[in-house]
Amino acid sequence: MVEDPTTQNALSTFIGSFIFSLVGIVALSTGLYGAKGRVILFAVTLSVIVLIIYALLRWIDRLSSLGRVGETTAQVERVTLKALQHRLEQPYLGGNPLPENAFYKTLGRPVYANRIGYIQHLDMPALAELTKHERSRVYVNVLPGSFVDPGCPLAWVDGLNEQCDDELRNAFVMGEQRTFEHDPRFGLSVMAEIASRALSPGFNNQGTAIDVIGRAVRVLACVANRPKCSPPIEQVLSRIYIRPLDVNDLFDDLFTPIARDGAAMIEVNIRLQKALFSLSHLDNDAMRVAAVRQSELAYTRASQALAMDEDRRRLEQLRAELKREY
Repeated sequence: MVEDPTTQNALSTFIGSFIFSLVGIVALSTGLYGAKGRVILFAVTLSVIVLIIYALLRWIDRLSSLGRVGETTAQVERVTLKALQHRLEQPYLGGNPLPENAFYKTLGRPVYANRIGYIQHLDMPALAELTKHERSRVYVNVLPGSFVDPGCPLAWVDGLNEQCDDELRNAFVMGEQRTFEHDPRFGLSVMAEIASRALSPGFNNQGTAIDVIGRAVRVLACVANRPKCSPPIEQVLSRIYIRPLDVNDLFDDLFTPIARDGAAMIEVNIRLQKALFSLSHLDNDAMRVAAVRQSELAYTRASQALAMDEDRRRLEQLRAELKREY
């Protein structure tokens, strides 16, 4: 909501009009304008008044919806989808995939963080500058959104001396909080948090949780088209190795809190099983496995929390339908 463009435009219009009026009054008081200048100033003043009225009416209309749960959830969905699509276009942030066998841990040496906080951004040009020599390699251990401390290795390096450690640490932009821009998992976590709060006993708003589940399907559907392999976008980044997003992590961030807090609500569980059924039919093996796994976990939680046998039978039918497909 802080980044809402309508609010920012309205505030900038008000500030600009205040400065314009102040300058106009000073200019008139000093006799700077002649007769023609006053006519032009009057015409411009009328235009500014019209602009202020338009900005004010637009802002009032925006305030009528700003802050509502549905509008807030829609904004979170938009920024999450944008961050996720950007990450899928560059699954390794322009570099190479991190080797799965972790041989680099025996060849290189770890560089540890010197602060406590969240990784907000990776400065890839800075890492590329450190690895400009052919024998140098950087194996990144953390992604934007990871919580690090002095005992957590930021990366394993090979071919770099210890004098470069401070420059390497500076390439990992850290902060006290996670951000949406480079951390799509944070957006998914916020969506899950909105649903969890709606399912709390103080609110008991199943409709919001069901709405979040529907938005989750739209967001995660773009993962089905993720590239399996992406070459480095630039030669200078070819010696940087980064692990991609894990589909299981995305599903855990989003569906686990909802399944836990809505375990005793049959309508939430039904919508959740249908959403996972839809995601399992997308043309992506990793998503299919993750959807089936989440379906089993959600059913296990619900079967222990639901009070009526009829509700458990309805949920078992949906679960069985998903299992028959695979």
